[in-house]
Amino acid sequence: MMYQISDGKAGFTLGSTNYEFSDIDSIDYTYSKKNNLTRGASGNNKVGILVKEGLKDADMADIRITDCSVAIYNLLENCFKNGTRINVWFIDSKTGGGFTFKQAVITDKPRQAQIAEGIDALNFMLKVKSFDVVDKIKE
Repeated sequence: MMYQISDGKAGFTLGSTNYEFSDIDSIDYTYSKKNNLTRGASGNNKVGILVKEGLKDADMADIRITDCSVAIYNLLENCFKNGTRINVWFIDSKTGGGFTFKQAVITDKPRQAQIAEGIDALNFMLKVKSFDVVDKIKE
């Protein structure tokens, strides 16, 4: 299942320090666990057998960050290089719901989207994975 946030806030915690991105374009969150039905080779079972899939796979989030400072970009790049775990959170401004990826790892090196952009602010994709994702649903 993919959950998309196009109007929201995001940030991360490294150690005991919280960082919030000044602007994000969008977030895609992919939930890896699924329930599936199967049945034996004869195909006579009308109910099926429940099979859980994706239990070994971490949940993923792709965060498109815009107008990020070079200092935060360099910090995230160092987290990637060192395999440092961070807590990443995002909140949907429309619903108030969101997710926290605890003990997440950055899976791909953060890369600036366009070379022509200035040195003072960067736009890039942050890709993270975690097994410990906390949903916050606003009722």
